Amino acid sequence: MRAAGCYEVLFGLESISPRMQKLMGKFVEGLDSCRVRGIFSATSAAGLGMHVNLIGGFPGDTPHDLEESVDFLVESLGSARNATFHLNRFELFPGSPILRDAQAFGVTPITCDGDMPDHFDYQIAPELADDAMNVRRLIPLARRRLQTELGWTRWGSGPAVDTALYFYFVSGHGAIFKSQPENVFSNPFQAGNEVYDHVASPLDRRNGQHWATGVGRVVAPQF
Repeated sequence: MRAAGCYEVLFGLESISPRMQKLMGKFVEGLDSCRVRGIFSATSAAGLGMHVNLIGGFPGDTPHDLEESVDFLVESLGSARNATFHLNRFELFPGSPILRDAQAFGVTPITCDGDMPDHFDYQIAPELADDAMNVRRLIPLARRRLQTELGWTRWGSGPAVDTALYFYFVSGHGAIFKSQPENVFSNPFQAGNEVYDHVASPLDRRNGQHWATGVGRVVAPQF
């Protein structure tokens, strides 16, 4: 795949819990945590980048399920190169299977104004409510844990760093860096200390030659 020009694979893992995978309709017999970890390792060894999505707060999710998924990602991606991730919070989207059969999932959509909502608010069944509330509270902490234990807080903090990591993780620009042989974002644990030694202005040379990240030596690919 890498030789053919592929440089990133998106994994919609969502949860490592078989119970949650079954609720989501994503369970595959034999695709257990050991197998998934092996797939991640093989992807990295082949020189392919990866982005792994998790979902917290899907109806029926529990704090234990979410913590198990975060544990798995921390263990699986620590030594990987060119790996990013995102922990999404469940949203009820128009046209989704859950919206079409909401009661079966224990949710009741709340009617909203307008004819083209991008998502629906909802009420959750009483028997799921406590876990749903606890998961909702846990998501920000779980996101922070992923960033910390996978090394991304090494970059420091502040608007410039936040912008750099947003572009790399969320905006889709990370795929450009993952396609390059030398990617300073490839693994924060393996990056040389010189990457962190200099913090430049976040407005530094916004002419397409330098990426406006505020982190010294982070140079955009030349096209």
